[in-house]
Amino acid sequence: MADRVINMIMLGPSGVGKSSLLATMYREIGRMSTDFSLRPEEATQDNLDAAYHNLSRVMDQTVFAPVEGLLQGTQGFIEHQFEVVFKGTKEFDLVFHDFRGGGMMRSGADLDTLKAKVARSHVIFNVLDSVALMEVSDDPREDELNGHDRVKTLLEKTFQQDEKYLIVFVLVKCETYIKTASCREQLAKRFEERHRSVLRLIERLNETSRNVVGVLIPAITLGCVEFSRIENGNFIFERTHRSFEPRDVDQPLRYALAFALSHVQEVQTLWSAICKPGESVFSAIIRNMSGRRSAFAESLRAFCRDRNTGYKKYGNESLLEVK
Repeated sequence: MADRVINMIMLGPSGVGKSSLLATMYREIGRMSTDFSLRPEEATQDNLDAAYHNLSRVMDQTVFAPVEGLLQGTQGFIEHQFEVVFKGTKEFDLVFHDFRGGGMMRSGADLDTLKAKVARSHVIFNVLDSVALMEVSDDPREDELNGHDRVKTLLEKTFQQDEKYLIVFVLVKCETYIKTASCREQLAKRFEERHRSVLRLIERLNETSRNVVGVLIPAITLGCVEFSRIENGNFIFERTHRSFEPRDVDQPLRYALAFALSHVQEVQTLWSAICKPGESVFSAIIRNMSGRRSAFAESLRAFCRDRNTGYKKYGNESLLEVK
């Protein structure tokens, strides 16, 4: 039997917080009461544990700059692989393709590798720095930090009209900007202003193909810090009296699985090619789960239904419907 794999990719410049998001997301989902679990490969487990430890060192500091380079990959690329396990049996794999953010600025072999990985991934986690969005008034400098035009160019060159895609825009380092509904709206407005080239790409693709949906998720990876100032070009954060408590870091994965579940009746290529003609990839996974198929499918649906449906969405929202 061919491997059953969901490929996802994390896009964002170096130091934006991709590693922090992945490390905290894995930990938080592991603490939840679900009928299935994520079981990382040994190398992924070691890397995530080390990253989480480095991230939690913030607890010992009162003033700090963000920790960078938490997860290292060969030649800038790394794959974090998880087995999705239901009642002790592996059902399929989740693979997060990650890279050192500078990869979006390279040319040659590295850029070609990145394009190939994006082409294999129908779920894109576009991680953005909230402080850069809100505090950096110089557009070229802010674009360097969040890579708006580079992300748009990369997606434009790899998206296909006959495929469907989910882009999860994850706003990290956002603690300072989500205290009130008004603050949240200002953050969303600034995102829409600065990331307009990517949002326009979604609009253009949906004019003809209706094949892309985006969702904007502020995710708190620390919960105990706030932005203080910019010092020598670095963002400086201060420790608050709150506890180290990541919040909403599970939401990107809930949306990714909801996106997959919504296509049970459609022919897709989210997973490796294991489908019968006319069969969706998720149906193929369910078909191969012998006696557990109904229970596992319902377990995934329950996980997806617990997602926060109040986030701003862009494009074809029907791609996220879970029946």
